[in-house]
Amino acid sequence: MNRFSPRSTVEWYKTGESIGIYSVGVNIDGAKSGYKNELSSRGVALMGTELNLKNNFQLQVWNQYVDNIFNSSLVQVDKIPSTSAPYYYGLQFIRQNVVNNGGNEAVEKTYFNPSQSSLVFGTRIGRNAGNWDHSFNFTRITKQGRYLMPREWGRDPFYTFLLGERNEGNGDLNAYVIKSKYAAKKILLKINLGVGYYDLADVKDFAMNKYSFPGYMQYNIDTRYAFSGFWKGWEAQVIYFYKDAVGDTYNDPKYYINKADMGHFNLILNFHF
Repeated sequence: MNRFSPRSTVEWYKTGESIGIYSVGVNIDGAKSGYKNELSSRGVALMGTELNLKNNFQLQVWNQYVDNIFNSSLVQVDKIPSTSAPYYYGLQFIRQNVVNNGGNEAVEKTYFNPSQSSLVFGTRIGRNAGNWDHSFNFTRITKQGRYLMPREWGRDPFYTFLLGERNEGNGDLNAYVIKSKYAAKKILLKINLGVGYYDLADVKDFAMNKYSFPGYMQYNIDTRYAFSGFWKGWEAQVIYFYKDAVGDTYNDPKYYINKADMGHFNLILNFHF
């Protein structure tokens, strides 16, 4: 593929142009990243497979090659729950490496700095209990470098993902998340709850914290009700989350305004074809 229509946009962009439409953060030396409209790439090749193995195991192997910028590989193994075996668990591994110069010969204009690579480990364990599903999830991004994936292209694939949260752009990160899901049997109601602790590198450790985000706690509730009868296809969704900064912000507004110590509310009406 060589054209992207990023979320919240209606236009199609070439691969390099699509990276940097949203916030670009900083380079590893703390200077503002200069890759917007400066990246050269012929496109993206994505290959993968999902295999159902014995004893309710599922294997996923994916590789994403972004020409002239970076390569990202994912291997994930999950135990799928069943009525007789309600417990489930999973392991995830992601490896990223720079391709050529990371998008531009000038290091200050690269998307993926040639001096870094990234390594991510993830795990989860959970249990289905009647109408409920509970899980504990963990993600570790090592000190080798910042995990990078253009925010314009989608969300993080981590077990610890919560709505309104991103760990993209971070290295030396530990994330701990408890999730609970409720699905009513007699009505089409679903409730998703989440509490997460995200231990990030210091906001001034630019080599490990691209967006200078403080460590934080996050609390989520996502409620969805699907209508039936004449209104079949319509779904009402209410989302609320709150981020509570726990890392040092040095009393500097740029480290917490629109980042942490904030709440966010959405009322959404979806129609499913």
